[in-house]
Amino acid sequence: LDRHAQMRGVIRTSHAVRLGFRQVKGLSKERMEVFVARRGDGYATVRDVWLRSGLCVDEIEKLAQADAFRSLGLDRRDALWAVRALDGRSAAETLPLFDQPWIRLRDLEPATRLPTMPLGEHVVHDYRSLGLSLKAHPLAFLRQRLDRSG
Repeated sequence: LDRHAQMRGVIRTSHAVRLGFRQVKGLSKERMEVFVARRGDGYATVRDVWLRSGLCVDEIEKLAQADAFRSLGLDRRDALWAVRALDGRSAAETLPLFDQPWIRLRDLEPATRLPTMPLGEHVVHDYRSLGLSLKAHPLAFLRQRLDRSG
């Protein structure tokens, strides 16, 4: 009970079910505590998460696979695309001191609009990364077929 008292007023959205980072497979409690401690007023982009959070690209990809970037306005597919645009070095190595402006290929690549991920695909990814889905039950996609077959 005391544990929840400190959270009062932190979540201001009503009518929502929120899953904690502990639900995401492959992420440690310690790393997520650092991630939360460094967020300040929040993260603006996937790159911002990478630069400030201390998480490695693999951990950020697990968050993207779990559809954790919706608050940044990113669908799971867009978030994964943004994670894969990170070059895999540690974030500290990409700070301006180490940046080579004449080799900025990501600036030359035009913005890409990815197709929307179908609901069924979201549910499959939810089960892979979280072990559950709040979007739909897997049988919902078979319900009409099952009803027809009796």
